[in-house]
Amino acid sequence: MKPNTFEFSEQQRLDLVDLTALEPVQLRIRPWVAFIILTQLQLALRHPENRGVSASIAQDFARLQLEPIAGATPALRELIKLGWDPNHDVR
Repeated sequence: MKPNTFEFSEQQRLDLVDLTALEPVQLRIRPWVAFIILTQLQLALRHPENRGVSASIAQDFARLQLEPIAGATPALRELIKLGWDPNHDVR
């Protein structure tokens, strides 16, 4: 295994395939929890090696499922927007 890589075992691959066949689940969370999860996903997605299918799924989830919940006010919507913009990263 190369550094900074992860390889699934055959059983783990089979288990992941099994997950795709399950029915969707409903997730009930408070808006402030959605905001915290959203900002943590924004941070994780900023990592330069966090690319690929899983990153794309995480970003879609954050934008489509969490943003509408977490962006309850114009000020929060603006803060979320800034969180997606790398020009506003702390250096």
